[in-house]
Amino acid sequence: MSIFKKGTIEPKAPMLPPAEKTPDEWAYWMPSIKALIGTKEIPGKAANAKIVEFLKTCVLAIKYQLTDSTAWCSAFFNWVMKKHGLKRTNSAAAISWFRVGIELEEPCYGCGFVESYGDGHGHVSFFSSWKIVRDVATILGGNQSDMVCYTNWTMYRISGGKKIAKNIRFFWPEGAPLPPYAKVKPKQIGSL
Repeated sequence: MSIFKKGTIEPKAPMLPPAEKTPDEWAYWMPSIKALIGTKEIPGKAANAKIVEFLKTCVLAIKYQLTDSTAWCSAFFNWVMKKHGLKRTNSAAAISWFRVGIELEEPCYGCGFVESYGDGHGHVSFFSSWKIVRDVATILGGNQSDMVCYTNWTMYRISGGKKIAKNIRFFWPEGAPLPPYAKVKPKQIGSL
């Protein structure tokens, strides 16, 4: 029985703000990566079928074979993006990730992390956290010590006794909602 008079509208419960998402809900691809921790290369001529599956998401140069001894960090990243319906490069080259995603001013959990070593070589992975100081990041990805794992990555190299920043880019995957705490890098007018 209602305490309101006939013909009046009964008030509804107040609208509450939506519950805050967890980092794994914003970066919804991270749990599937964590589930693959320990996937590793097989020594010798045999190849891990899962790593070969990662490589099949990429266009490989003819000189490369579909074996787990082929550099596969970008193949792993492409596989993760494909699995979650996000934009990918389809390239086995890690540096291809310099052209994709929403560039961030600073990293946040689950964002892409790509470094160019020069000469077309590099590494791509997912940012997990900072170590105690911001000179070292913990990243999660493929082909790190020949497996899917966490590893610590320095942000600088030492040259002539000075710290020099590495050529690193942080980016949020295209097609994924941008978390409110992500700091998008402003576009530079006239830059390439």
